Amino acid sequence: MQALSLTHITLPEARTIQVHDIITVLVDEKSEVSVQSRFDRRRSSSIEASIDDFVRLDPTGRLILSATGEPSIDLSAGVRKQNQGSGLDTEAVRYRIAATVVDVLPNGNVVLEARKEIVNNRDVWEYTLTGIIAAEKVNRDMTAVSEDMADTKISKRSKGKIFDSTRRAWGERIIDMVWPF
Repeated sequence: MQALSLTHITLPEARTIQVHDIITVLVDEKSEVSVQSRFDRRRSSSIEASIDDFVRLDPTGRLILSATGEPSIDLSAGVRKQNQGSGLDTEAVRYRIAATVVDVLPNGNVVLEARKEIVNNRDVWEYTLTGIIAAEKVNRDMTAVSEDMADTKISKRSKGKIFDSTRRAWGERIIDMVWPF
């Protein structure tokens, strides 16, 4: 059939993925968390006490009785606390990273590991990725998408003057820990 057809294209054989091959992973991860909470707490307490012998100091420093009856103390307190809150947190990570094949498992799955560091003056961005992907999910051009990976660990860390300029001051963080209201 191939010899008779003018439009027949022979597809190349599927490449066998081996240890140390490089696969470009397209990372496009999004997450959204929505939280609503309500907290209602009531607490009451009562204390009743009496003092049988109430004493005081005289001008010479001696203790003398000063009460003719039984002094007593009667206290009561109540606390009510109500909190309501809601929050929406949306995050997204998107980049490309070249991963090295560190192992090919007996079932054909491929273990990937990647690390990328970008340094610009004193700013550093570090990206890491590890995970397992089925060999058939790797495209012919040796690319794959992160959502097809299992046991995926994706990390992006920043440090330097740009990161420091957006960080809260240490005093604010301590105040938030001690007095979070």
